[in-house]
Amino acid sequence: MGVGHQGNGYWEFVPPSHLERAFRSTDYDYRAPVPKDWVLRGSGIHGPENGDVMKLIIWNRMKQRRPQRVIPCLADQQENSEMEVAIVWWTFWIIFAVAPLNWWAKRYRMVHDTYPWMPKRIDGTKGYGNCGWFME
Repeated sequence: MGVGHQGNGYWEFVPPSHLERAFRSTDYDYRAPVPKDWVLRGSGIHGPENGDVMKLIIWNRMKQRRPQRVIPCLADQQENSEMEVAIVWWTFWIIFAVAPLNWWAKRYRMVHDTYPWMPKRIDGTKGYGNCGWFME
């Protein structure tokens, strides 16, 4: 197992060299061999009794932590405010200019059988037709 340099979200199995004094490596290839006269306590699985493993797990978990909300800078706030103001003006334009024009055009079509921006139907058919009926 080598040192993982994949980025901020990945766990490292061997602590980086700048943290050597904080905790030792958990890999037995990098440690002194266990003396033959030592008696195994517990299951032999890495757990709370192995402080180096626990320190590495806690360090990896702390490395993965990210702030819950990034506080935006002034430029980001101003850009967001400009976009909101533009959306409000666009909505006012739709409500107070385009919608009355559409309502007037609908009433005009009901009376004259065609929209005001389209030529009259001269082929004798009824109805207002689609936008491209005169090109048929």
